[in-house]
Amino acid sequence: CLQIFHSGANKFASESNKIQSSNRKEAIIALQELSREVFSSAIKENYQHRGWYNRWAQMIPHYIDWQIEHGEFWSIKDTEMTTNLPEFANKFTLKGRLDRIDYNGHNQFAIIDYKTGSIPNTQDIKSGESVQLPFYHLLMQKNVEQISYLGFDIKKIKQVKIESEQLLELKEK
Repeated sequence: CLQIFHSGANKFASESNKIQSSNRKEAIIALQELSREVFSSAIKENYQHRGWYNRWAQMIPHYIDWQIEHGEFWSIKDTEMTTNLPEFANKFTLKGRLDRIDYNGHNQFAIIDYKTGSIPNTQDIKSGESVQLPFYHLLMQKNVEQISYLGFDIKKIKQVKIESEQLLELKEK
């Protein structure tokens, strides 16, 4: 389902920064067309991908609505960003690929990780049971204001996020 973000993210990212309530319909059509393009070869090769495509197609309007709301404060800065932290603890190089980095114009960044199925809750992130987002925060080495999972479930989008002060608490752990 998330193949659209991993394969076509850069193309849609440049267009999605312009999504507003006034062009919602056009944004839905554009993402539907891009989705058909990205999924077309996968559907031919694997019938199961048709199910993922159909599931995603139902979520497109919900994703666009989320993007309109989120886009009031954030714009897409980068997608599929590979980054590393050399000489972590003077012994290791940590590497990761972040699904999406957003920017709010105030030298602050948000990290978004796309998920299908269940996503960890805030308490799991805070307690250290779910380490992916805090790990990405560590890798960014920038002023990260927000980390979040964006979950794509059938016909709904769910976001679990940790913001500013909670991030500082996590960093100190």
